[in-house]
Amino acid sequence: MNADASPMSHRLFHLVSLWGLDVAFAALCWGMLVAAHLRVTMLTVGPLLVLVSSVWLVVMGARICAAILGRSEGGVAIYRRHLMPLVPLWVAVFAATLWLLCYHVGQSLLFYGILPFLFLGAGGAPLLRRMKDYTLLCSALAFAMACAAPAYYYSFSLSPLQVLQSKPVLLLAGVFFLFFAERWRSSPAVGVTAVAQTVCLAALFVVCVYSACNEPSFMRVFYVTLCMSVAVVQGLFRLRPRLSVSRWYALGWGVMAFPAMLGCWIYAPEAW
Repeated sequence: MNADASPMSHRLFHLVSLWGLDVAFAALCWGMLVAAHLRVTMLTVGPLLVLVSSVWLVVMGARICAAILGRSEGGVAIYRRHLMPLVPLWVAVFAATLWLLCYHVGQSLLFYGILPFLFLGAGGAPLLRRMKDYTLLCSALAFAMACAAPAYYYSFSLSPLQVLQSKPVLLLAGVFFLFFAERWRSSPAVGVTAVAQTVCLAALFVVCVYSACNEPSFMRVFYVTLCMSVAVVQGLFRLRPRLSVSRWYALGWGVMAFPAMLGCWIYAPEAW
């Protein structure tokens, strides 16, 4: 889910990113926003904890595996030097997540978690995984549907397959696909790639604005927030040449959480 492509330093500024906490925090914010969009007032801490820990497990599991396999891209060397504390911590979080899912939240949440893991598996399929855009799209879809899982679980009337038919969730996946694609590049997009990037962002923005103007009022919350997220992604792209590599990568996920935080603050149901 995290398409890091550049090494990071050991400075305190990067610790949150190095430990994968920024990705987990972004998932929490977007998960809460989906719940606000669906007007879910019964959302409890348990499913959100499962979402946060699951996203963290996937991100850190990928980094730990890359370190064990001896890969050299990104900040893998840092994880290779700290495998002894990381592996037991990962196992402990995995066990705690299973316990929370089975004995506190309810195993029915697993049905809503199938789609994200199916997309993650599809992204790693032999031959297809050589197509980086395909892999990043699968990761974006997995992230968006994971964020939607707690809210759909507590909606009681929406099935897991209806996540696939959710226009806001698919648009969210589109935003994060463009975000992942830029993070995967070793340098800022230039030339035709930069133009294509801008055209895709503009198309997403137009679709979100059109939807916000034509959908029922209770559905506009998500589309307005998606408009903000498109603007944030464009701002990140513009900032990249002005910041050091490590600072830009450390900043990304935290900035992507901001539109969801703002959306929750403005549009959260009164019952919250």
